[in-house]
Amino acid sequence: MEEKDFIHKYTEMIYNHYKNHKHNEMSNFSKGEGGVLVYIYHKNNVVTPGELGEFFGVCSGRIGNVLKDLESKKCIVRISDAQDKRKTNVSLTEKGIEIAKNITHRYVSKIGEIYKILGRNDAEELIRIMNKINDRKGGNDV
Repeated sequence: MEEKDFIHKYTEMIYNHYKNHKHNEMSNFSKGEGGVLVYIYHKNNVVTPGELGEFFGVCSGRIGNVLKDLESKKCIVRISDAQDKRKTNVSLTEKGIEIAKNITHRYVSKIGEIYKILGRNDAEELIRIMNKINDRKGGNDV
């Protein structure tokens, strides 16, 4: 396959994937909010806004907006650190925990479906290829 054909087919495949796998049950959440909830959940329910910004690679203003929206949806609370009052910690509410659990469960189910479609050999090959892409040295980010 020529590079031009690969680019076209790959782009079409990604477009179709997102078009066919919308998460309607998350329609009241903007992009990134679900990921933030899951990240906090898997970090034992306590993170700082700076840690979130660093992990997601976004500026503090963007994280602040996401946290403000999640706070208004009663999914998180911001609490001053007991040892350092200048520092703020972010934790999930019960509602936030339930949403994070649901997102995680759906994600694991979807990955399980992909494994069943691919089978063991193709799944291992997919992981090998993704590692090759992720481990590449130099050049621009993909």
